[in-house]
Amino acid sequence: MFIFNNVTDIHNKKLEIKHNKENYKKLVEALDDGIVIADKNDIYYMNKKIKELLNIKDKNKDVFKIEDLANYIKSSYKNEFVKNIITAHFNEEPKIWVTKTIQNKKLKVIENKLAIDKVKNIKMIMFSDITENQNLLDDIVESEKIYRVLLESLPDGIVMIDKKSNKHIYKNKYIIEVFKKIKTEKFNNMVNDCIESGDFDTVNIINLNEKESASIVVSNIAEQNIYIVIFKMIRENNKANNQRSSLERIQQNEAFKTQFYKDVVDKIQEPVNEMIRENKFMDSQTNSSIIDSHICLVRQNLYRLKKVLDNINNIMDIENYSYDLDYTVFDLVQLLKQIVNLSKYYIDRKNFIINLEFSDDEILVYLDSVKLQKIILNILSNAIKFSKKNGTIKVSVEKKLDFIVINIKDNGIGIPKDKVDFIFGSFNQIDKSLTRLAEGMGMGLCIAKKLADIQGLYLNVESEENKGSQFKILIKNTKNSFLDFKYKKDIHISKEFVDIQFSDIYLN
Repeated sequence: MFIFNNVTDIHNKKLEIKHNKENYKKLVEALDDGIVIADKNDIYYMNKKIKELLNIKDKNKDVFKIEDLANYIKSSYKNEFVKNIITAHFNEEPKIWVTKTIQNKKLKVIENKLAIDKVKNIKMIMFSDITENQNLLDDIVESEKIYRVLLESLPDGIVMIDKKSNKHIYKNKYIIEVFKKIKTEKFNNMVNDCIESGDFDTVNIINLNEKESASIVVSNIAEQNIYIVIFKMIRENNKANNQRSSLERIQQNEAFKTQFYKDVVDKIQEPVNEMIRENKFMDSQTNSSIIDSHICLVRQNLYRLKKVLDNINNIMDIENYSYDLDYTVFDLVQLLKQIVNLSKYYIDRKNFIINLEFSDDEILVYLDSVKLQKIILNILSNAIKFSKKNGTIKVSVEKKLDFIVINIKDNGIGIPKDKVDFIFGSFNQIDKSLTRLAEGMGMGLCIAKKLADIQGLYLNVESEENKGSQFKILIKNTKNSFLDFKYKKDIHISKEFVDIQFSDIYLN
């Protein structure tokens, strides 16, 4: 007996299921996220993207467990990775967390329970690469910190106002102090008057009382739907006007003197620079040792004159607050190594021994490197000039909890106790006898102190007569957002710069 059944529909259904399965598989494989289907430690399926994200090189291996995947996770994240996936209890809500691979990729992990089998707890785990987004977010946060610090340090009041709610969404320190003097309501009324008049980006002077007035500028930032208000108190009275007039006259006199000194220095510097160029040319053209010695002597004196002119310029700029600070991130250890290396010619000619010690292989600081070089070279120049032959100079840098300390110690003639407080004064030397022992105008330590002060550094000295001196430069060891390896710049010190700073050292 033959029974014939029509299985066409069943066959077609099987083909449809197979076709759908292949389509779904292609779709999952095409996803830009890694997909894993697992039951605790057993993995039933994972797409190709997982191998790419975790950098799995074993292409022949098909069977994986969660513990196998954990081997591609950074060690500091591995325990959390295994705990979250293997030992975690299943919840209806998806579980979201972040991990990091051994290749330093940041991955967002999303676990979802799959309602497939009532007995087995099967879940889908999705891995998304958020490295680029996270780095961008970090940069945004860093930029926000920088701008916030800038706004807080401004000498004007800054307020950001949301247009819809009229609430102050940001206030800097200055305006908070202002609100202690005038009521917030009064401030808001002044702002509203400017907004209603449509008088944007214009300085408006408003009288507050008989003695005080204020300037206010309102900017309409349409794209952000906010107003930015710049506000400043202005005190006006006869006494203030008289004081202002006196101050202006003093400033004019000081400006005249400063400009006069600068003009004189510039007029002298021009021929000095020209003579230095000619001296170098002559040095390259002669082979006579006698002429060479004269050329070297002339060059040293030209360098010495250039140093004096530069020092005068520095003092004028600092005393008139017209100096510039070129801050950069650099390695202090590398800087000191260069300085010691370029100073060896002078050290060796004096038969000195110089030792360099440092607590860390790299110590990053955020300072004006050129001005720090001048401070160190001026102190080192003094140590060489005022030390006896066969002396020892120790240069060290130590990173402590509160400060980074640069220490320059010599065993030279030292400084009398009653003269220590005067060594940083302009154009001073401790005693006439020191002048006979060493050349110089006594400007070096004055310049060093002033260059330290404008950068917020501390410079002090400990000395004992006939036993030597110890100068310390203290740099505040504060957490600075710029102190990051990515901002670091290599510092290159020219030999000529060192020769100019050491030009008042005469070698026998």
